[in-house]
Amino acid sequence: MDHRAHFTLLADYGLWADRRLVDGLAGLSDADWHADQGLFFKSIHLTLNHILVVEQLWLGRLKGERWTGKSLNDEQDPSRAGLVAKLYAQGALTRGAMQALPDPLPPRIEYLTTEGKPMDVPLAPVLAHLFNHGTHHRGQITAAAERLGVTVQELDIPYFLADTKL
Repeated sequence: MDHRAHFTLLADYGLWADRRLVDGLAGLSDADWHADQGLFFKSIHLTLNHILVVEQLWLGRLKGERWTGKSLNDEQDPSRAGLVAKLYAQGALTRGAMQALPDPLPPRIEYLTTEGKPMDVPLAPVLAHLFNHGTHHRGQITAAAERLGVTVQELDIPYFLADTKL
């Protein structure tokens, strides 16, 4: 599998996992959705928001854009429905960016950290990190959901592969 196909598959998986997670959380009250659940970004809402912000950040870096956000928890939309819509739209943008990766893939990426420090790192592991990052935070959310009595369907990639007939 070439790098475009691989990273596009991971983008498809990320969007599938976001949708499946949000669907599983549908019965959760807005109070529980926005309440501090002991997650790194406190609430389920703000944790999904963080996933969105990080995807925006990295897609900008791929285009050579300097990040203009204030922090990795800048709230993109205070409403549940609005945030979810933005998360799904970002997933589609991420997929498009993966399909548009150059061939050959540049070996490195140069960018400025959120603090303005120059970085020069291998690109492929950074792209892998983008998808691992979302998986990490979705795992936190599913643990919080379980504590709240809500069971989310499996989010592991073999379930995605079976669902999508890959």
